[in-house]
Amino acid sequence: MISKNFHHVLRVSERQPLVGPPESMREHVVAACKAMKVGDWRACYNFIINEKMNAKVSPRDGFIIGLSSD
Repeated sequence: MISKNFHHVLRVSERQPLVGPPESMREHVVAACKAMKVGDWRACYNFIINEKMNAKVSPRDGFIIGLSSD
């Protein structure tokens, strides 16, 4: 179950013919969601866990380790 606002943002981003690399936190989350829709969990992980996102969100120790385990 996702919020109406996020669903709207996801639909709008899917209609765009040319999508560049994500810049804001919202764009990173939308790009990760699109990657998970096609089953690419590594790309999803890379969109969520990167230097730019880590600067904005203080990660918990076990959270990143749990996500990165194969």
